[in-house]
Amino acid sequence: MARPDRRRLQDMTAAELAPLERLLDPQYPERLADVATVLYIELLNHAHTVEAAAPLALALTEAVRDELGGQRMYVTKGLQLTLSKRDMEIYDAFNGRNQHLVARQFNLCEERVRQILRRVQAARTAELQRTLPLEQPAG
Repeated sequence: MARPDRRRLQDMTAAELAPLERLLDPQYPERLADVATVLYIELLNHAHTVEAAAPLALALTEAVRDELGGQRMYVTKGLQLTLSKRDMEIYDAFNGRNQHLVARQFNLCEERVRQILRRVQAARTAELQRTLPLEQPAG
C-alpha cells in the first residue's frame, strides 16, 4: 500500500513539475520525460530539495537511456511483490480484534483479510517450524 504522504504524479501541480520541465529539451523523447518525471517525484518523496531532485532525475534518466537505450522493454507493475508487501502490512496492522478496521484501511472485504491473515500466518509458521527429516511436508 502506498504511503499516505507519498506524492504521486496525479497530485502534482504544473508549478511543482516546472523545475524539471525547465531542464527538459522540447525535443526530449516523451517516454524518457515520463521516466524523469517519475524519478523527480520519487526523489522529492525522499526529502531531496527541488534544486537537487530535478537535475538528479534527469541524470538518472540519461543513465537509463545510456545503458538500456535501443532495447524494447516492458516494465512490470510487480503485482506479486506489491501483494506480498501489502499482505505483510495487513498482517502487521491486525491486532486480533480489528479485522473490520483493517479491511476498511486496505479497501478489502473482511473475508479477504481473513484469507490473507491465514496465508501469512501459515507461511510464518512454516518458516519458523522446520519439518523433521521423516515428516512429509504438507502440500
